Amino acid sequence: MDITFREYRETDRQLLQSLIEKLMDYVVSTDPIKRIRRLDGYGALTLKKLLKKINKNNGKIFFAEDDSKVIGFVSGFVGTQSKENLLERVPTKVGYIEDLFVEKEYRGKHVGTNLLEKMEKYLKDKGCDSLWLEVFVPNTSAHEYYKKLGFMDREVGMLKKLN
Repeated sequence: MDITFREYRETDRQLLQSLIEKLMDYVVSTDPIKRIRRLDGYGALTLKKLLKKINKNNGKIFFAEDDSKVIGFVSGFVGTQSKENLLERVPTKVGYIEDLFVEKEYRGKHVGTNLLEKMEKYLKDKGCDSLWLEVFVPNTSAHEYYKKLGFMDREVGMLKKLN
């Protein structure tokens, strides 16, 4: 196993779309009440929105490769605080981790950690003083993983299904 890392290139569009779809399929599989789904068109739309966010907000996408085979990615960008946000939060420059995905057979082999470290360094170099990411609560393995890396719970959304 010879893991290397590189930045996203425009020629990676289809590959990135496929990985985004795999990530969503995994999240769908963790939903105990089956409220999340991935329909046709999800990958293309999500890719378009992600690339727009990355381009607008000084972001990056990094790939992990094993012998030229892409096995994971991370995407992130620099956030900005609105005037409204400054009324309730201290001034900060937050880096946002938008997505992290590692192919199943490479999980537990530090690929995700290395991708996050690359993104953290990039965002820190851009002046960010903290990182924000969101995790689907039923995805307990990801939640515990992020906590081991120093992330802490800040907000929790809750849902009640009505019969």
